[in-house]
Amino acid sequence: MLCLTLCKDFLTASVIHCEETPFKVLRGKDGTPINAYVWLYRTGQYLDRPPIILHQLEPGRSGDYPLEFLAKFTGKALMVDQYSGYKKFFRTYPHLDELGCNAHARRKFFDVFTASKSPVASTALDYIGMIYDVERKATLEQASPQQRHELRQSLTRPILDRYKAWLLTQRPNV
Repeated sequence: MLCLTLCKDFLTASVIHCEETPFKVLRGKDGTPINAYVWLYRTGQYLDRPPIILHQLEPGRSGDYPLEFLAKFTGKALMVDQYSGYKKFFRTYPHLDELGCNAHARRKFFDVFTASKSPVASTALDYIGMIYDVERKATLEQASPQQRHELRQSLTRPILDRYKAWLLTQRPNV
């Protein structure tokens, strides 16, 4: 009964984060390892309830797994990386917002900067650093979800607006 209640609560969260990661599984009497994937699903940490974390072990990385697992999701958005397997989910449920992962975007800019000292990558990292500074401030102040929201509106939104405008000016050049 607890599992059913937990899953029901999970599927009514406003935002769910999703990530998949490779995982070795021992199969058969000889213990031969095979590749599988653990799909991790998590409700937002600072939203309307304590976080719920669910794991799903699957034999592959097909986008059909989150599509099936989240078929009864009634929330507003799914936060994912740019793995193409998630695209089927958003084509099937176009009313949901696709939230991108800033850590994944940062990693791409970091790799470019490390390899080439690109000023474009450096500026992108500066913007992302400013966003992270606001999050760090909220954590240090032990901000409530409402206070965190207010900080994001007052401090992060202007940074994101400038960052977006800057990214759009860079788009034709990269």
